[in-house]
Amino acid sequence: KVFDVLAFDMIAWIKLDFTPGVCEWVGGAGAGAHANASSRTLLAVADADSPEVRLLDAASGEGTPLHTVRVHSAPVLLLRFSPAFG
Repeated sequence: KVFDVLAFDMIAWIKLDFTPGVCEWVGGAGAGAHANASSRTLLAVADADSPEVRLLDAASGEGTPLHTVRVHSAPVLLLRFSPAFG
């Protein structure tokens, strides 16, 4: 479930085909101070059972990832967006 906390509104309910682990806003309005020029509300979601991190367009409500990152050797336990590396 994705909520717009400022408006107290649920913006999307995303059905995933994996068990989600940690999440982090990485673009768009949901990123707050980390927002970039992207109009998409991007959410990085780690798979709790694999080393993959999937980037989702949170506002679309679609569970299909825009991109899947496969660089880790174990499930990701902590995510933090770094605006310096975008």
